[in-house]
Amino acid sequence: MGEKGFFILFAILLIAMFMVGINGGGLGNNASSTAASTTKMSTFGTVGQAPAFSQGASGGYSSGPAYANNAPIQTRSNREIQAELEDLYDEFWELQQKVDSYERRQPVSRYTGQVQLIRASSGNTNPEREYLTLTVNQGVKPINISHWYLESYVTEKRVGIPNGTEIYKDGGVINKTSSIVLEPGQRAYLITGESPVNVSFQENMCIGYLRSEEQFYPNVSRNCPAPRELLQRYSNVELDDDSCYDFIERQWGCNTVDDTNAEFKELSGTCRKFIDKYLNYNSCVDAFSWRTDFEKDDDWYIYFERDEEIWREKREIIRLLDEYDAVVAVIEYY
Repeated sequence: MGEKGFFILFAILLIAMFMVGINGGGLGNNASSTAASTTKMSTFGTVGQAPAFSQGASGGYSSGPAYANNAPIQTRSNREIQAELEDLYDEFWELQQKVDSYERRQPVSRYTGQVQLIRASSGNTNPEREYLTLTVNQGVKPINISHWYLESYVTEKRVGIPNGTEIYKDGGVINKTSSIVLEPGQRAYLITGESPVNVSFQENMCIGYLRSEEQFYPNVSRNCPAPRELLQRYSNVELDDDSCYDFIERQWGCNTVDDTNAEFKELSGTCRKFIDKYLNYNSCVDAFSWRTDFEKDDDWYIYFERDEEIWREKREIIRLLDEYDAVVAVIEYY
C-alpha cells in the first residue's frame, strides 16, 4: 500500500473509531442505558480493583459509585459532535492535499531548488502570448535545459524544450542550433507559439534592430550600439562631411537604415558604406559578436512552435521535468 492509501485508511479508521465512541457514549434516548452501564461499571470498578462501597444512612455499606450519589450523566449535543466531525474532515482534507502535492513532485530532480518556474502569461488563448518564465538561481552551476519537458498534470499535454541559437543571423540564413545552457541568474521565456524568426534564440547587444522588423512577446530589449558613437569610433568619414554627421546624429538606436531611405541615397559614398557596415542587425552582429559581453547573461526566447494554447486558464498544474523525467519545479493555480 502506498503512502496515499495508508493515510486514507488511517483517516477512515479514525472516523470509525470516532463514531464508535459516539455510539458508546450515548445520545438522547440512550442516556438511561448509558447511566445504567456506567453505574454497573462503577460498582465493580476497573479490572484488577475491588468494588467501591459507600456508607449508607443506617451506617451500613452498599455497593455503588463512590464519587457521587445519583450524579447526572454528561452527554454531548448533536451540534458538538457535528463540529468535531467537521474538524476531523478538515484535518483529513488538509492531509490529503499534502499527500497529493508530495506525489506530484516525485521523483525529485537533482535540479530541484536550483531554478524558478513562474506562471507569467500561461492560459492566454493566443499561443504567441502564452508563456512561462524559467530563471536559474544565483550561486549554482550553469544548467543545460534542452531535452527538459513541461507537462500539464491535468490534461497530460507535454512539450519538450528545444535547442536554440546563441547568435541569431537574420535574412534567410540557416542558423545552427545547440543545447541551451542557462547561466546563474539567467532567464528564459518558454513561449507556446511560433518564433517570429523561425528559431529559439538568445538576445544580444544588437537585438533591438529586430524590433522594427518582427513582433515579439514579451518584447526584446532595445539594445544597440549608439550610431553616433559608432561613427566616431569606426568610420573614416571626413569631419567636413556635415550631411553624414547630421544624418547619423538624427538616427535613434536600433533604427535600420538602407537604400529605401530617400535621404540615404544623397549621402556620400563613404557615409553610405559606414551605414551599411554598422547600422542594421546583421552588420551589427558581424561587427560586435566577438565581444565577450555580446550576449552575456541576456534572456533566451524559447518557442514550442504550437498553433494553439497549451496551458489551462484555470485549475492547472504544470510540472517542469528534467531529461530523466524527474520533477524540477511545479506551478499550481486554480
